Amino acid sequence: MCFVSFVVVSFSETPPSVYSVWSAGESVWPSFVVSAPLAQTAGWSSFAAFRIPTDLLPLKFMSEPAFSIDLTRHAPRSPYVRLGGFVILPRLIDKARAALGGKLGEYYDGPQGLNGHFLRFVGIEHEALKQYIATGAGDWDILQWVHANARHPRDAWEIAAWSDYHTRRPVDSDAETLEKFAEGMKRRHPDREDIKTRFDWLDFDDYCSFGGKA
Repeated sequence: MCFVSFVVVSFSETPPSVYSVWSAGESVWPSFVVSAPLAQTAGWSSFAAFRIPTDLLPLKFMSEPAFSIDLTRHAPRSPYVRLGGFVILPRLIDKARAALGGKLGEYYDGPQGLNGHFLRFVGIEHEALKQYIATGAGDWDILQWVHANARHPRDAWEIAAWSDYHTRRPVDSDAETLEKFAEGMKRRHPDREDIKTRFDWLDFDDYCSFGGKA
């Protein structure tokens, strides 16, 4: 199966930052890569998107930058964004890079929450992954490291099924989570009825946290 790399370069940051999404055998652009809401959430006024077959992509291209993520100025990548088919991973990487650069803001960088779902699925310790991210590795290098070090190696179909499950997963039904979700919706926009999943809520909260109108 042919793998295709969907690459977005933000020219609104200095130096320009490279963001990527990896998916298998897709012939169309994923809407989240080039969507206006993503650009607004990230605070980009200037960006370009490219669709490149993986076998034509130089590995060096994805090896920079190291810690250019500033989550005091814009949100991390959406949890919907995939790297190597994995949801959550690009967001985890952004938060780790921001933490290493002292620019995490109000976000969480640790082994719990969404990060924990990914870490348990592949069988990798958060600290080990973060230490590798600290070397300045790019998205592609991090993905290869994950595959090489996972205690639970996953086939493509397992990754796809796991990611699809999380994209549809509703907000957890325990009382504490539901209460926080209700409080957050009341604060942001009590009349919105389209925020159904955990990922929807994170996208919505990210957007509103950096000046977006609910």
